[in-house]
Amino acid sequence: IVAPVLVLFNIDIIEYTIRFSGQGMLIKGYLIAYKLAKPLILLLVHLLRIIGIAALRARFQFESRNQLQEVGLTDQVPADVAFEVSSEGELEQVLPVLMSFIDKKKRVELVFCSDSVEHKCLKLLEEHPLYLRIFRMPLVTERFFGESEVGRWLTAKTLIFCRYDFFPQLVEYFMRPGHKGILLNAIFPTSGVKRYFYQKLFKHFELVVAATPAQVERIGEGSDYNDEVYAYDFRIDQIISRFENWEEKKKSLEAWKQFEENWISRFKRKDRIILGSAWVEDLVLIQSSFFGEEIARGEKLGVLAAHDLSSESFESFAESSLLPIYKIDLNDTAQAVQAFEQWSERPGWIWPVNKGLLCELYLNFGHAHIGGGFGRSVHSLLEPFLAGCLVSCGPRVHRSTEYELIQSQYPERVCIFQQDAGASLEQRPFSEFHLPERTLFSYRLKDMEEIIASCVLGKGNF
Repeated sequence: IVAPVLVLFNIDIIEYTIRFSGQGMLIKGYLIAYKLAKPLILLLVHLLRIIGIAALRARFQFESRNQLQEVGLTDQVPADVAFEVSSEGELEQVLPVLMSFIDKKKRVELVFCSDSVEHKCLKLLEEHPLYLRIFRMPLVTERFFGESEVGRWLTAKTLIFCRYDFFPQLVEYFMRPGHKGILLNAIFPTSGVKRYFYQKLFKHFELVVAATPAQVERIGEGSDYNDEVYAYDFRIDQIISRFENWEEKKKSLEAWKQFEENWISRFKRKDRIILGSAWVEDLVLIQSSFFGEEIARGEKLGVLAAHDLSSESFESFAESSLLPIYKIDLNDTAQAVQAFEQWSERPGWIWPVNKGLLCELYLNFGHAHIGGGFGRSVHSLLEPFLAGCLVSCGPRVHRSTEYELIQSQYPERVCIFQQDAGASLEQRPFSEFHLPERTLFSYRLKDMEEIIASCVLGKGNF
């Protein structure tokens, strides 16, 4: 019922709405309860914002930029399709589909829910102003009464979701007469109250594309959705595209040649390890068994690519590390040379300060330990897997469809780090790995684009 407030504080809205709705009327009850409670919700939100709740003030500022910045497509012609994403990862998931519409000169609307993905949405708008317009999802700047802000803004009659974000305003919009919804990268809970909500919601979607083949089975068995469920992970194509562009991209990095000559070329690939999207907990728990002694002796190369690249984060890692950590700026040759001189005297971890390169860096390593698995949830495993790394992570993989996908088909390429998992991964012989064509899914990207386009535009109109 109190969806906007609860979402801001990462509290599950489903837990609360299901108590007030019988299973048979769950979706309708979800929407009615929200409309009845919305004035009180927003009044509470504004009172909390006024008294200084930092999260609400930041959210209000984020949403208020809808009024201050150009959003694209200023004419009144309705869009052909709309997308909603909450994170950068979700944008990457739907980006191939989104771009397939823009490439065909179809008009696209993009609603995004988090400021973490704002810069990428703005960049997309800058590149495609004639075919795209963007909108920050209103949660705290919602109207007290009447039609929702996002309902007034959207013009497309097809709304594409990615994974979740089933806000009542969005559910109500795609369930209007003449409208339809599509769900990409779908997951289906195995238990709990969410399962009942998803069971009833899924039947209202026109098309469902699951994140993995295993999720196809769960949706078929557990939901009321009766049509064919497809399986495809659109990030695979994004990742491979980045790999293919890496040779050209690294030419723009002033110090890459020094990094390659001084570090990469000194070690065989099996002797290079990278900690990707790492948190302090990852370093603390694995440094004693994960090549630690070999890195200290300069026999193996260790690169520490932290999830947070801020100075404060660096200090936290430095305090917790048993080895020195050397920053390297791949756009500063003199600094890279100095870092190598320091490393040569006392080997330790290398800390690249450059953003947006982690995916491509995996191509140079034989082993990758991915962070987040000792916290809320592991970060992307597909990137190092597709780069050919042996992959390890912490035990929190319950939300990772990427782990599920890799484990189901290539279990020898990924392991969960427990007490002795680091040592076991070191003992596992490294072998070069290249993903055979079309082994993860039975469809190609072009197949899925055509299926989705036919659903949105009708057959023959793409």
